[in-house]
Amino acid sequence: DADLRAIADAAEDRLDAAARDVLRAARGMALDGDLPDAAIAALRAPLDEAALTELLLVCGIYVGLARFLRVARIDVEEDYMAELREFPLPP
Repeated sequence: DADLRAIADAAEDRLDAAARDVLRAARGMALDGDLPDAAIAALRAPLDEAALTELLLVCGIYVGLARFLRVARIDVEEDYMAELREFPLPP
């Protein structure tokens, strides 16, 4: 919860270096659809190849799912609205 709060409050300096790199990668995949080589290199420092692959795959799946839900005009279930109000998705 503290990590989510730090992200929501834009206080990423409270995260450790590896968590900041993961956050930057997730944002890059979601917002830009790509990552610079330097971002991949930063992720390789704390992660082995299997963990890096899993991280990128999971990020890609969630980005794809979010885009699908938006395009298909599928509403978020009411049970999740409290979390979305507290931790809104980027535009």
